[in-house]
Amino acid sequence: MENKINEFLSRVQSDQSLAGKYKSAKDLKEVSEIAGSLGFQISPADFQKHFAENLSEDDLDNISGGASPVNRTSHGGWYSGD
Repeated sequence: MENKINEFLSRVQSDQSLAGKYKSAKDLKEVSEIAGSLGFQISPADFQKHFAENLSEDDLDNISGGASPVNRTSHGGWYSGD
């Protein structure tokens, strides 16, 4: 699953239009739907696990320091704080 997520995120970074859709997504369900429209079968839970395991110390500090629980800066992705 990790490879699929990384491949999807790589496509997001290389495609301006896709990046715009990704950044405007309201939640991981929408991100999952965007991925699905491109043939990537990645569940919101898969994304959640990926970002939870790949957050930097700075990302964790921002969340614990009162920053928004939705962090779109880590790997250009999402973390819902759950």
